[in-house]
Amino acid sequence: MEEAPSATGRALAATVPLSVVIVTYNVRDLVVDCLHSLGGEAAEVFVVDNASEDGTVEAVRATWPGVTVIANAVNRGFAAANNQALRLARGRHVCLLNPDTVVRSGALARLQEALEQNPRLGIVGPRLLNPDGSPQSAGLSFPTFGDLVRGAVPWTRRTRAPRGAGRSGGDPLPYDWVIGACMVLRREVLEEVGLLDEEYFMYGEEKDLCCRAKQAGWQTACVPGAEVMHYGGHSADQVPVRSYLAFLDSQFRFLGKFYPPRYGRTFARATLVACRLRAAGAGMLALLQPGRRESWRQKAEPARAGARRCREYLRRKS
Repeated sequence: MEEAPSATGRALAATVPLSVVIVTYNVRDLVVDCLHSLGGEAAEVFVVDNASEDGTVEAVRATWPGVTVIANAVNRGFAAANNQALRLARGRHVCLLNPDTVVRSGALARLQEALEQNPRLGIVGPRLLNPDGSPQSAGLSFPTFGDLVRGAVPWTRRTRAPRGAGRSGGDPLPYDWVIGACMVLRREVLEEVGLLDEEYFMYGEEKDLCCRAKQAGWQTACVPGAEVMHYGGHSADQVPVRSYLAFLDSQFRFLGKFYPPRYGRTFARATLVACRLRAAGAGMLALLQPGRRESWRQKAEPARAGARRCREYLRRKS
């Protein structure tokens, strides 16, 4: 296993109950709504902006003067931007929160209560909801060999409600990892296993952190009584090719760190087949629907780029 990123660059004392860290990229209106939904639940809030061009920094500073804003000149990625704030955070607990979320009243308090009640519980996430109130997947297991194939090929993915999706209360549900749209961590977890791995540009960093925490003996769970609405995909949708490549790179890195080599090769081969089929399908539809030709060509670009990335990976690993 690779060496974990160092924890806090300088050891700050935990002087507040909760620090919230929000990383943004061109989602000004969403982050303002997200901050409004926090109410008074967080004693310390950081917004780390990754070179947005929509006035995010100015809007947050004007509307929320008590929020600490870190304005990056370039897009440093999700993991690196979170770490900038984590090195400054003074909270006994730390919440990593996506800007496209709305925190329901009392949710952060319930997440902290769950940590306080179980000394081995190190990371918790809420019950995530779609805007229409239906449940999203809030937590998952680490992938098995079969999961890698099912995850790469769209029509083999199992479509079932996430475990505990119908519950709006009750005891925490144990998972291997929770979705990074909202997760609350004990400060001790970061001090023991390190910060987010900055080799992940976006996607996968929360899974990596939960895996390192599990290896160190910490438990992870979803708390159904805490609810957070999550829009999802707004930053990624702005750069679909780059986002898909970042997803593939994150999968390759995670599998390379924690699994035997055949897992990464299997995922790359299955994804290569799926990308080729998606690109061919989009090309066929472009011929059959001349009025939508450009749209279908654009839809094929992430698949073509993904196929190239998988071939590059397989050449490196051959």
